[in-house]
Amino acid sequence: MDSFQLNEIQFTKKDFAAWAKGYLPKVVAHLEKIGKAERAPEFKKGATEGVKFIMSKIDEMQFFCGQSYDMEGNVCVCYNKEDEADPTFIFFIDGMKSEKF
Repeated sequence: MDSFQLNEIQFTKKDFAAWAKGYLPKVVAHLEKIGKAERAPEFKKGATEGVKFIMSKIDEMQFFCGQSYDMEGNVCVCYNKEDEADPTFIFFIDGMKSEKF
Protein backbone atom coordinates (compact mmCIF):
# COMPACT_ATOMS: atom_id res chain seq x y z
CA MET A 1 0.00 0.00 0.00
CA ASP A 2 3.09 2.19 -0.17
CA SER A 3 2.21 3.86 -3.47
CA PHE A 4 -1.09 5.08 -1.97
CA GLN A 5 0.64 6.21 1.25
CA LEU A 6 -1.70 4.09 3.37
CA ASN A 7 -0.70 2.77 6.77
CA GLU A 8 -1.98 -0.44 8.30
CA ILE A 9 -3.91 -0.09 11.53
CA GLN A 10 -5.43 -2.65 13.87
CA PHE A 11 -9.15 -2.75 14.66
CA THR A 12 -11.02 -5.02 17.03
CA LYS A 13 -14.77 -5.43 16.55
CA LYS A 14 -15.30 -2.83 19.25
CA ASP A 15 -12.81 -0.41 17.63
CA PHE A 16 -14.37 -0.80 14.19
CA ALA A 17 -17.90 -0.35 15.53
CA ALA A 18 -16.83 2.84 17.33
CA TRP A 19 -15.15 4.15 14.18
CA ALA A 20 -18.23 3.41 12.04
CA LYS A 21 -20.60 4.95 14.60
CA GLY A 22 -18.64 8.20 14.43
CA TYR A 23 -17.73 8.26 10.74
CA LEU A 24 -20.85 7.16 8.87
CA PRO A 25 -23.15 9.92 10.23
CA LYS A 26 -20.54 12.46 9.07
CA VAL A 27 -20.85 11.09 5.54
CA VAL A 28 -24.65 11.42 5.67
CA ALA A 29 -24.32 15.02 6.91
CA HIS A 30 -21.82 15.74 4.12
CA LEU A 31 -24.18 14.31 1.48
CA GLU A 32 -26.93 16.58 2.74
CA LYS A 33 -24.58 19.58 2.84
CA ILE A 34 -23.51 19.15 -0.79
CA GLY A 35 -27.09 18.73 -2.03
CA LYS A 36 -27.12 14.96 -2.40
CA ALA A 37 -29.59 14.20 0.38
CA GLU A 38 -31.43 11.78 -1.93
CA ARG A 39 -28.32 9.58 -1.84
CA ALA A 40 -28.33 9.32 1.99
CA PRO A 41 -30.90 6.47 2.37
CA GLU A 42 -29.07 4.30 -0.16
CA PHE A 43 -25.74 5.09 1.52
CA LYS A 44 -27.14 4.20 4.97
CA LYS A 45 -28.47 0.87 3.69
CA GLY A 46 -25.23 -0.05 1.92
CA ALA A 47 -23.05 1.14 4.79
CA THR A 48 -25.05 -0.94 7.28
CA GLU A 49 -24.65 -4.02 5.10
CA GLY A 50 -20.95 -3.27 4.65
CA VAL A 51 -20.33 -2.85 8.37
CA LYS A 52 -22.15 -6.12 9.12
CA PHE A 53 -20.08 -7.94 6.49
CA ILE A 54 -16.80 -6.52 7.79
CA MET A 55 -17.73 -7.31 11.39
CA SER A 56 -18.61 -10.90 10.44
CA LYS A 57 -15.09 -11.42 9.04
CA ILE A 58 -13.15 -9.00 11.25
CA ASP A 59 -10.34 -11.49 11.87
CA GLU A 60 -9.75 -11.85 8.12
CA MET A 61 -9.65 -8.10 7.46
CA GLN A 62 -6.76 -5.68 7.22
CA PHE A 63 -7.42 -1.99 7.79
CA PHE A 64 -5.55 0.97 6.36
CA CYS A 65 -5.75 4.70 6.95
CA GLY A 66 -4.15 7.68 5.29
CA GLN A 67 -0.65 9.01 5.79
CA SER A 68 -1.72 11.35 8.59
CA TYR A 69 -3.39 8.54 10.60
CA ASP A 70 -6.59 10.62 10.69
CA MET A 71 -8.99 8.22 12.39
CA GLU A 72 -11.86 10.64 11.80
CA GLY A 73 -11.70 9.93 8.06
CA ASN A 74 -12.33 6.99 5.76
CA VAL A 75 -10.49 3.70 6.12
CA CYS A 76 -9.63 1.11 3.50
CA VAL A 77 -10.56 -2.48 4.31
CA CYS A 78 -8.76 -5.37 2.63
CA TYR A 79 -9.37 -9.12 2.64
CA ASN A 80 -8.78 -12.17 0.47
CA LYS A 81 -11.79 -13.89 -1.03
CA GLU A 82 -11.71 -17.67 -1.14
CA ASP A 83 -10.15 -19.09 -4.31
CA GLU A 84 -8.77 -15.68 -5.37
CA ALA A 85 -5.11 -14.76 -5.27
CA ASP A 86 -5.58 -11.00 -5.35
CA PRO A 87 -6.95 -9.07 -2.37
CA THR A 88 -10.32 -7.28 -2.42
CA PHE A 89 -10.55 -3.72 -1.12
CA ILE A 90 -13.63 -2.16 0.44
CA PHE A 91 -14.18 1.60 0.62
CA PHE A 92 -17.15 3.66 1.76
CA ILE A 93 -17.23 5.44 -1.59
CA ASP A 94 -19.57 8.28 -0.55
CA GLY A 95 -16.92 9.31 1.95
CA MET A 96 -14.29 9.77 -0.73
CA LYS A 97 -13.41 12.79 -2.79
CA SER A 98 -13.29 12.05 -6.51
CA GLU A 99 -10.92 13.71 -8.90
CA LYS A 100 -10.89 13.50 -12.66
CA PHE A 101 -7.62 13.51 -14.52
